[in-house]
Amino acid sequence: MDRREFIQLAAISAASFAVIPLSGCGSKEEDESISPDGAHNVALVYAERSNSTAALKKINEIEAELKSAVAAQGFLAIVLADGNPQSASTTVELTSTNEQRRKNEIKDDVKSVLETDFSAQAAEVDLFKAISKVNSTFAQAPNNGLENLAIVIDSGISTKGSINFTESETRNALLDPSTLVDSLRKQGELAKFEHIDKVVWYGLGQAADPQASPVEGTKEAMKGLYRAIFEAAGVTLPEDDGEVFKTCEDVAPKEGLPSVTVVAMPRIPLDENGKPILIGDKLELDESNSALTFEFGTSDFTDSAAAEESLQQYIDQLVDFPDLHVTIYGYTDATGSPEVNQKLSEERAATVGALLESAGVKASQITTEGKGESTSFDTDEQNRRVEIAFG
Repeated sequence: MDRREFIQLAAISAASFAVIPLSGCGSKEEDESISPDGAHNVALVYAERSNSTAALKKINEIEAELKSAVAAQGFLAIVLADGNPQSASTTVELTSTNEQRRKNEIKDDVKSVLETDFSAQAAEVDLFKAISKVNSTFAQAPNNGLENLAIVIDSGISTKGSINFTESETRNALLDPSTLVDSLRKQGELAKFEHIDKVVWYGLGQAADPQASPVEGTKEAMKGLYRAIFEAAGVTLPEDDGEVFKTCEDVAPKEGLPSVTVVAMPRIPLDENGKPILIGDKLELDESNSALTFEFGTSDFTDSAAAEESLQQYIDQLVDFPDLHVTIYGYTDATGSPEVNQKLSEERAATVGALLESAGVKASQITTEGKGESTSFDTDEQNRRVEIAFG
C-alpha cells in the first residue's frame, strides 16, 4: 500500500506525522499474531476535530482490525469527518512472500495509516455526508468476499448538513428519531447504504472543551437517533448497543484546528431502567419512588423543595425542548367519596403543573387532568400518584 498515494487521494497534507504509542482502549499483546481470518474491508470516518476527544491512534481494536484487513489484502478507506468530507481508498497489495517480512509489511502499512495527520481541513462537521460517502466509497471496493465495516470515531455532534444539532429539527429528533428519518426520506437524502454491512462507533458523545459532553440520557438518545438512520438506510445493527457504540480514552485535540460551532445539547433524563425519556413515555411517581407527596387530603406538597428537586431533570428536559408537551394525571386512593377524590386529583395535578411552570416550563407545554381515585395497585401509597406523559 502506497502511503503517499493514500494521503494524496484524501487531499490531506502529509507534511507532518506524529509517532504516538498505540495504547488506549482494549488490550495489546506483545507478540501478536496477524491473521486474515475474520477480516473486513474497512472504512474509517474520522478527523481530529476541535469538538471531539476520540482519537484513532488510541483505539487498539482498530489497529487489530486494520492489520487483519491488510493481511487479507482488503480494501481500506478514510473519510475525513469535517465540514467538507473527502475520501481516499486503496486496495492492499502485499509484495513479500517470506512470512516474517510479510508480517513486517503489514505492520508498516498499518503504522503508516495510524501515524497520518488526519486533522480536519474544513470548519464544522457534516457526519451524514461523511457516512454517505463511506457507502459510495465501498461501492468501489473489489468483490473480494469480505464484508464492509464502517468504523466511526467521532463525538457524533454534527453541526452541518442533514444531521445538524445546531438546528431544532435534529435536536427534537433525539426524542423521536422517526421525524428526522421521515424528513430525510421526503427530501430524497436517505439513500440505501447497500454497501455498508457492519458499523462500529467509538467516542459517541465524548466531546472536547468548549463543547460540553451531553448528559448520559442524551448520549443514549443519540445512539437511538443514529441507529434509526442506519437501519432506515438498510444497515442491520446488533440489538445490543454495546456491540455498536463503544467508549474510548479521551484525548484533548490539538490547537489550531478549524472551528466547530458549540452546541447546547439538550438534557434528556434516564428512566429507572437506564433508558432515555422520549416522546410516548410515561412516568409514574408515587410515595414509594419519589418525593412528590402531598399533605393528607390536600393538594399541598409535603415538602415543596423536595418535590421540585425530584422533578428537576424533567424540568430541564422541558426547558431544553420547548416543543415537548406533558400531560400530568393526578390520582388518589379510594379513601373518601369519589366526588371528593375527583376534585382532589384535579387539584394535585394542577399543583404539579404550577410547579413546572414556576420553574421555567411554558404553560403551553403543560396539560393537567384529574383521574379520581385509583385501585390499580395493591397499596394506597402507589394509588396516590401522579403520572407524567410525554408527547
